[in-house]
Amino acid sequence: MFEPFPGNYVWNLSVNIALVTGGNHGEIEVACRPLREAAALGADVSTSLFFDSWVELADRVAANASDDLKNGRSLSAAAKLKRCAIYYQIAERMQARDYLPRQGAYRKALDCALKSFELARLPIQRVEIPYEGSSFPGLFWQAKSSGAAPVVVCCNGLDSTKEIVLWTGIGQALTQRGISVLCVDQPGTGEALRLNRLSGVHDSERWASRAVDWLEKHPGVDSSRIGMYGPSLGGYFAPRAAAFVPESRAPRPELATYVTSSGRLRNDGPNAG
Repeated sequence: MFEPFPGNYVWNLSVNIALVTGGNHGEIEVACRPLREAAALGADVSTSLFFDSWVELADRVAANASDDLKNGRSLSAAAKLKRCAIYYQIAERMQARDYLPRQGAYRKALDCALKSFELARLPIQRVEIPYEGSSFPGLFWQAKSSGAAPVVVCCNGLDSTKEIVLWTGIGQALTQRGISVLCVDQPGTGEALRLNRLSGVHDSERWASRAVDWLEKHPGVDSSRIGMYGPSLGGYFAPRAAAFVPESRAPRPELATYVTSSGRLRNDGPNAG
């Protein structure tokens, strides 16, 4: 791990996420530079300073994106808005849940991300998946295909979001290979937690089944080939969802194969074969 803040794992992890998902290393250095002394006080003591520095960077890049749009440079604006969304999420992701400024930063991140997809002309659709009297959101990126395409449901880990997971490169890598992607903010993460107040659950089959329901109704999806991927804690959620689909819905052969953060696995549980 790249360690701009020696010994401060939480802050270092955030910086590495920003780099991996598409942040600009020069801009990231601007956010980190005034924080080096504060980082030595620990991950929790100066989190508000961390927040302020990253939001200031995001606001500056957003202003540059606005200038691009005024001058007809939509692709340049799209690239900057993507980075804005990353920086706003990095700013807010490790703040205390009752830290009020994080809500505004998160909403800015969502707005920037959707505008970036639009300006970059990416075929990414924001969707709402019904769930136990409420709903949780997803980003569906349909692969180009002559017929119905296989799809991978990508869930979050402990504290990632659908945008962060999408921007790690899995969205582009799979769609280029003819596989569609549905990145979800499942209960306990992202919008589901922050805006819809849906707490996390251990039995991931509850929400994963609802994602499959949505996909089965999509004409561009081959429902016999639905896989699942999850980084970090998602390495628990994904195989659990594949193994423990409610019996009333079995058999579900489309969930017989799944992908986790540790590689491609085969489900030999009750729904296999």
